[in-house]
Amino acid sequence: MSWKGGSKSGTKFENLVNDSFKNIEQFAFHVNANSILKPACDHRVAFRGLSFMIEDKKTNSENTSLSLSVLSSDQVQWLDRHDQAGGGVSALCFRVVWPNKSRCWIGRWDDIKDYCARHNRKSIPLRPVPDIFTELHQIERPNGLGKCYDMLPWLDMAWHRKLEEILSMAWVP
Repeated sequence: MSWKGGSKSGTKFENLVNDSFKNIEQFAFHVNANSILKPACDHRVAFRGLSFMIEDKKTNSENTSLSLSVLSSDQVQWLDRHDQAGGGVSALCFRVVWPNKSRCWIGRWDDIKDYCARHNRKSIPLRPVPDIFTELHQIERPNGLGKCYDMLPWLDMAWHRKLEEILSMAWVP
């Protein structure tokens, strides 16, 4: 199981990801915590000027291929959002339009199932990343715009520095 980044498959970008994050769930957890949930409260999906998602395709019953892709913000299609009374976003469900026109559902598993049920969707095209969002906690935003998700306090800055190193080499389509 390996990570591929944009058009740089097999290059230093992919090798750095594979060498740095042997635990795929851990990598997905951090990437989702930073790139999806926090900025999504601002109605955008971005991190340091880039937008990126985890794509999780079930290739067969025994093998799942995961890839890290860097996207532009106009490739994100919002599907649904549930507002709290105070104006914060309590649940997010959206999908990505990849350059090859395939779709990827991103969000908490329960939110995606709920969206499909309310809009009479009989199937979910792609299985989302594992429901690791339950490992996150909510904090108050300093600007008073309600709550957003943030990472657990025990995560250290070494990971952030490694993520920035990866993103600095990321390919923007």
